[in-house]
Amino acid sequence: MNGSFNLYTNLSKVPKHLLRNLKGSLPRYRGRITVSTFQSPKILLRSSTNFKCWNLRTFSTKMLSPNKTGFFRESEEKFDDNYDSVLVQNLRANAKVGTDQWRRAASQPVEVNLRMDLNTRLNGEDNHDLKNSIHYGIASKIVLETIEKNEFKGLRNMVDMIAKACRNQFEFRDFFVNVRLPKKVLRSRSGLVYDAERHKDYQQDRVRIFDLELATIIGIHPFERKEKQRLGIDISFNVGGDKEFDSLAISDLCHEVASFVESSSFLTIEALVHKLSKFLCFSQSVDCVHIKAEKPSAITFADAPAVQIYRSKKTFLQDSFLKCESSLPKIAYISFGSNVGSRIKNIATALKCFSEIEDITLLDVSPLYETKPMYYENQSLFMNGVCKIQTRLSPFNLLRACQSVEQKLGRIKLIDKGPRCIDLDIAMYDDCIYESEDLTIPHVGMLEREFVLRPLIALDSTLVHPATQQLLLKKLNELPDQGVKVHASYLNKSVTEGAVIMGIINITPDSFSDGFSVTLNNVVEVVNEMVENGASIIDIGGQSTRPHATPVSLSEEINRVVPAIYAIRNAGIDIPISVDTFEVEVAKEAINAGANIINDITSGKKCPDMLSFAAKAEVPICLMHTRGTPQTMNSLSTYEKDIVQEVFEELNERVCAAIKAGIPRYNIILDPGFGFAKKIGQSTYLLHKFEQLVNKPEFMDLQWLSGPSRKGFTGHYSQDVEPKKRVWGTAAAVTASVLKGASIIRVHDVKEMSKVVAMANAIKLSTP
Repeated sequence: MNGSFNLYTNLSKVPKHLLRNLKGSLPRYRGRITVSTFQSPKILLRSSTNFKCWNLRTFSTKMLSPNKTGFFRESEEKFDDNYDSVLVQNLRANAKVGTDQWRRAASQPVEVNLRMDLNTRLNGEDNHDLKNSIHYGIASKIVLETIEKNEFKGLRNMVDMIAKACRNQFEFRDFFVNVRLPKKVLRSRSGLVYDAERHKDYQQDRVRIFDLELATIIGIHPFERKEKQRLGIDISFNVGGDKEFDSLAISDLCHEVASFVESSSFLTIEALVHKLSKFLCFSQSVDCVHIKAEKPSAITFADAPAVQIYRSKKTFLQDSFLKCESSLPKIAYISFGSNVGSRIKNIATALKCFSEIEDITLLDVSPLYETKPMYYENQSLFMNGVCKIQTRLSPFNLLRACQSVEQKLGRIKLIDKGPRCIDLDIAMYDDCIYESEDLTIPHVGMLEREFVLRPLIALDSTLVHPATQQLLLKKLNELPDQGVKVHASYLNKSVTEGAVIMGIINITPDSFSDGFSVTLNNVVEVVNEMVENGASIIDIGGQSTRPHATPVSLSEEINRVVPAIYAIRNAGIDIPISVDTFEVEVAKEAINAGANIINDITSGKKCPDMLSFAAKAEVPICLMHTRGTPQTMNSLSTYEKDIVQEVFEELNERVCAAIKAGIPRYNIILDPGFGFAKKIGQSTYLLHKFEQLVNKPEFMDLQWLSGPSRKGFTGHYSQDVEPKKRVWGTAAAVTASVLKGASIIRVHDVKEMSKVVAMANAIKLSTP
């Protein structure tokens, strides 16, 4: 810009729509627009510095009126002696203010800008009248002495002492201090700026962090998703009240911002800045925030595209409230707990009652966790979990629905956080933030409770806290151990340490290793012996599933299995019994006879009604990976991808089918299916990588069964052709299974393998 320039005249020529945009983009102080600095390097022909207009705080819409007459009257009134100021710019010193960029209590460089507003007209009229003047040399000296003689706990403390020292020496209306710590922020090129206004009737402080240099995955193109790219972030926010935002807190905030940005992978800058602003408003207790993010590498022939926004906590709450009150279906997560009476029965009854309420659809139920009581500790252990629902109910009406179920089950609240037969809380409601006298969503205490975070993550490992915008998984990993244990629904006791033995009873003439060694005549004796030798579960089957086995009729299978179960129960043996069948009619008869678990090698594919029956019967079901039938599975052992990935995908499809049928996750057991549709090398490799399956987020805290006993791959390497002689190979496979995460070990040789499992458990659970 060359030649003369009249700021006011030119502003009056700016189109209205542009002025409106300008107004909306400028920072606000107490409802007024502020222009911090306006620079034009060529506006003064004989000046070597820039012309600067400092903090024109009443830059109002009236002053932007196209009516020139009114405009100039307003200009004369507003821009006369009201905006006379004395400035001291870039006063440099060393100060002890909080900690430095390395979090040390050490001196660091500071740059201070002062502005003192006063009427200079009297001194301007009389060149010799100095009593109405401010000696900027003395002002500079006062500031330097204040900085050098004191140690400040924070930046507010520093600017307050500077303002007090100057006000004691000079008379002025308003006082402005701008402190820059160029080295304060470790990952910023420009450092930190702290702006403070001190007026007679109010004060306003603001933190500005410039040029944070971060790297993250961002962009919509495939090539942008392969590698992190640079981002420049500017952040500014008000510091309200008497809050001392010390330099350590600023370091922590910058660290949290860097962690948030660099662990993200947004498609757009808009999404990044929006989520970051929400994170700052709720996680860092910032009431309102300005954020600018630029992406230097995005456009080849431009410095950078950028997005800047202003967001406030109030705006987020208003948007969330409107979403909560809409009639569209939302996803909500309800946490539940019980420590009075039959805990599992209480939970199952509550979930059933809950699902029967109009406008509520039960979608998924987490594993169960036995938990030590928090807060009020003099009470029994809790059983906790979370269910996922879809609902059209508002948060308030959903709360009423939870309370109605509690009342129906007879909950009586005598002690706050004390014993209860059932407790239902709204943990999350879509991505909404809801605050009222009766209800706060997300639940206030969820981030400090493993028994809430863990089941939430088991349902969805990608869940983000609506307020803090942080992954729940990250918060869970930050918690100390709270003694939460996964409940094993297939056992009589609630929690067990380490893997347990499932003893195999084949009442079949053509089992691959022990055909008809057990009959109705000796089944009770065999079961008693297995229990004495360490079995915790018995698995009874009436049809061989070895390769190429001949199928038996439904009636024949029932006649083999059901009488054996009756015999065991009539003998007073209360060990959990699993029925090994893929026929739903056999499962029904077995459960009626006293069986507790269904072990279906087809995962419900042979009889689709198997899953819905297991859900209705409320019994655990084991879903095994296989392909085809015993007659065809050997021909289906070709895996196009990595076998672990294909087993995961096919097994996960069955888990989803089970959940859709209404089976809660605490009643799902998984089996990788060693020897089923897998060659010798494939079974060996799958066992080697078994922990990769166990640790899949989709399978978090699910129970695993491993059945390598006497399988072909356990005898191949030890050259034991006869199945009964494969004890040593089985022992090695059992040990590997336990160490890699199996909960149940299904074996023929109970006595020998119980000792192997005991040693493997000791190794896995050992502590220094």
